[in-house]
Amino acid sequence: MLTRRVRPARDLTTVLLPHPVLGPIVRRVLWGEYDAGRLVRALRIAEDGSLADRHDTTAAVDPGASLGILHPAELRDELAGWAQTFADYEVLQPFPQVNRPVVTLADEQRAATSLTGFGPVPTDRVVRLLGGRWSGNGYLTAGRVHTRLARDLPGDLTLVVEISPGTTSSASDPTGYQQVTEVWLDRHWSDHWQAARVVPMGAADAAALSELLVELSAPTG
Repeated sequence: MLTRRVRPARDLTTVLLPHPVLGPIVRRVLWGEYDAGRLVRALRIAEDGSLADRHDTTAAVDPGASLGILHPAELRDELAGWAQTFADYEVLQPFPQVNRPVVTLADEQRAATSLTGFGPVPTDRVVRLLGGRWSGNGYLTAGRVHTRLARDLPGDLTLVVEISPGTTSSASDPTGYQQVTEVWLDRHWSDHWQAARVVPMGAADAAALSELLVELSAPTG
């Protein structure tokens, strides 16, 4: 789901469904049919092994069509309906999917070149992110205070997050909170210093963007 792997639809019926271990698993996840990386429609595996759409209508899928495990951020307005379908059929998923925490951008947010801030975000969470795959700008300043976080996205893009008042990545007791003042996208190869934001938020992969925003803004406790 997170690596966006797809495989021909024929593999679902000839390889995965008959498998004694994988078969019961693939029946409990929501699949997406893709065309050149774009989601065409969401599909579930019905009790008889056929594919069904959102309205429980049997869906004819070309054997060569690309199928992948769908990320809920791709569903937008259809997510609640699919979650209800899985609940109605009492499907227990092998990992959080239709009930996964997700951030979905509205149309106006997708068209915008930045998002307004949010918070508060615990400082210790920011420090943990800086110790992982997020990078900061504090290494370029004399005080080593990070006021900006960055994380690469697919498509040669980078998610940039401005925070205040900032923190060092080596804080031994990172108490307090940070306020996210702006979220925006930039090209991976740039230095992220531009005053003007030019990349629309909708250019980001919806699944990857959702995962990072959830990682940053998930409630504490």
